[in-house]
Amino acid sequence: MSSEAPELRVPLPPWTLVTSHGLVLLFVAGSPNATIREIAENLELTERRIADVIRDLERAKMITVTREGRRNRYALNRDAHFRHPLVADMPIKTFISIWQREVARRKAAHQTNGA
Repeated sequence: MSSEAPELRVPLPPWTLVTSHGLVLLFVAGSPNATIREIAENLELTERRIADVIRDLERAKMITVTREGRRNRYALNRDAHFRHPLVADMPIKTFISIWQREVARRKAAHQTNGA
């Protein structure tokens, strides 16, 4: 037996504020060369679900999928707009920008606290 304590994972709630489509959009913004498997593992969704979401996002012209050899590269259409009337005036680039600033802020805070 190992003397190390097992890693405790807090169970996720049965719902999330951001849908799987939003999560994939955010993930692709930061990792355009990720495979469907990598996206699925990071978002804790099935590969089939990720493939369906990517097709939806491509049909909605929110992302483009380009084949590069045996892999796909995903590119955001940063000028696309949300579909829901409540946020339809907000381009995706604004949403992504807010998220990227928060990620950078947290990373900087973590480096400051961990140094």
